[in-house]
Amino acid sequence: MAKPMLVTAPFVLLLLDSWPLGRWNRESRLRLVLEKLPLLAVAAASSYLTLLAQRAGGSIGSLAALSPGARASSACAGYLAYLRATIWPSGLAAFYPHPALTGASVAGAASLGALVLALVSAAAIVLRRRIPALAVGWAWFVGMLVPVIGIVQVGDQAWADRYAYLPTIGLYIALVYPLADLAGRRPALVRPLFAGALVAIGALAAVTVRDLPFYRNSRVLFERALAVTSHNWLAHNNLGIVYLERREMTDAAAHFREAVRLRPAMVEARYNLGLSLEGQSAFDEAIEVYRSLLRDHPGHPPSLLRLSLLARATGDAAEARSLLEQVVESEPRNAPAWLALARMLLEEGDVDRAANCAASALRIDAQLDEAELILADIAMRRGELEEAQAHLARAQELDPRSAEAHALLGRWYLLRGELDSARRSLEHALELDPGQPRAHYDLGTLLLNSGEREAARSQYQAVLDLRPADPEALTGLGVIELTDGRYPTAIEYFERALERRPNLPFALSNLGVAQERSGSWKEAVDAYERAMSTGSAAPETACGLAWILATGPDESLCDGERAVQLATFAAQRQAEHALEVLAAAFARQGDFERAVAAQRQVVERSAEKARPGAEERLRLFESGQAYTRPR
Repeated sequence: MAKPMLVTAPFVLLLLDSWPLGRWNRESRLRLVLEKLPLLAVAAASSYLTLLAQRAGGSIGSLAALSPGARASSACAGYLAYLRATIWPSGLAAFYPHPALTGASVAGAASLGALVLALVSAAAIVLRRRIPALAVGWAWFVGMLVPVIGIVQVGDQAWADRYAYLPTIGLYIALVYPLADLAGRRPALVRPLFAGALVAIGALAAVTVRDLPFYRNSRVLFERALAVTSHNWLAHNNLGIVYLERREMTDAAAHFREAVRLRPAMVEARYNLGLSLEGQSAFDEAIEVYRSLLRDHPGHPPSLLRLSLLARATGDAAEARSLLEQVVESEPRNAPAWLALARMLLEEGDVDRAANCAASALRIDAQLDEAELILADIAMRRGELEEAQAHLARAQELDPRSAEAHALLGRWYLLRGELDSARRSLEHALELDPGQPRAHYDLGTLLLNSGEREAARSQYQAVLDLRPADPEALTGLGVIELTDGRYPTAIEYFERALERRPNLPFALSNLGVAQERSGSWKEAVDAYERAMSTGSAAPETACGLAWILATGPDESLCDGERAVQLATFAAQRQAEHALEVLAAAFARQGDFERAVAAQRQVVERSAEKARPGAEERLRLFESGQAYTRPR
């Protein structure tokens, strides 16, 4: 049930029927064969499914064109290799490259293997009545290896140690039972045979002790494979993966390059080479590796996914999204691709599509904590804090040490106004993973709102160290400069942020404030209008734009009707100063009756310090004049 090579099991059972069970005779042959038919049916189905799966995975094809003669030579060499390793298991490796793929000659080994097969088979046939264990054991060994000996080639290996586990039982049968019979007939041989067995066991134990260290971890395993074989592309690739996981990118790339040199058709090695080049920040070279792979294997999903992430990192959002959409179209059950697309859409503000993509990823794999986190983020953006809490709880259940989960929990506390809890969660997220841009950004925002501007600056800078030109971090730094009155520097930060994300409402709104305070009225109106066009601008943005349209000081920009619309929108959402702006907007529109009514409410609500200015504007409106700010 577990190994496809067990397709030979029905035939092995027939061998056991002949000896030692003694059931095989002229009268029982048909019955014995018929009782094995269900197992033969399962074996046939297993063989067919195995061939389909291996062909789909590319394991059949590179050696499919081998001639029958080449297959027979490889099989004879394989039998010899299994015999040699059983008698003296030295030079073992995790993978033995097929000689047809390395250019190595197996003529000598094949000839010797064929000779051994012929001689032992002949002896087994001649002695089958006198020594039935020899015939059964040898047939067991030879027959059980048939599915994996290379007659039907599956994979790129010449042979594999793991395939010997069951077939070599036949060799032990062929050896042990005849020796036991011999010892039974000649008691004088018991002691020499016992001594010989002890020597054999001791020798094999010594070999085991010597070889065990080669299996203690993946690095040593594949280094050993390289030491005892040649042209071993798989060992180079797998050793490269070890170094890749250890973030030793130079060594990883060296092994992947060698694997590709030895086996240019090995897709995995080429893809891994791209990953290692990315790890060395050799992005242009990595992109070329992925594109080369796609030229040979159009639609290769992992390469499309990496190219999309690189395009996203360089700011080409349209290309990144297009590549990701190709992945999910060609491989609809690719959960990582759905997740990457969800993240990208979320960053672009397409919340509904992002939610659908994250939900698609969860339908494929319900254990994806990252998808739960994306849905939690979306719920928070929609103001659905209870739903966000449920997704966060599920994500933390799946991965209690997820730094991103703690970072999002910190944001959840921020939205609830629980600043101490938010700070603890964000700091804990950074303890778990200092490379969490989300946690750095939210902690920076918390510190900025608490008046700790320099501490906030360091957090935003940490984001930029992890994600150069991150638009939200640039906006945060711009807000600090704006708060400190350094308007040109603030404008520079906001414009850099908008280069990366042209429709970032927070950056547009603050750019409007900075332009207004620096006296660039038209530029301020343009920035505010762009912010309003995103559909996600805060009511305070509408207030800022309405104030310029209502009060100038550049009267060519004044628009009373538009100012009233914006100020009404802001007042309905209880934006600060909205009533004051609405009064000025009514006055600019010429509706002084409503302007006076609104301004009287402003006066009543004004603090003592602001009341004189409010009363002055009230008198102005009562006299039928609009308020225009001085330049």
